[in-house]
Amino acid sequence: YYCEVEDRHKLQTLRHLYEEVGLGRSLIFRRTKIGVDQLTSRLRAAGVPALAIHGGLSQSQRNRA
Repeated sequence: YYCEVEDRHKLQTLRHLYEEVGLGRSLIFRRTKIGVDQLTSRLRAAGVPALAIHGGLSQSQRNRA
């Protein structure tokens, strides 16, 4: 799937895709590291097992993710 979603609807849309459509493993792109970390935290709080990958992590952290 490719979806452009306004920031205010991103979490709701991702939860729908994950829970109702059975999205499974996915890559979700954000413009900034902060945006990645915030979305990852929000997804985890909603019960979605999410991991962040961005340049602010060590190579070993990115490999684990």
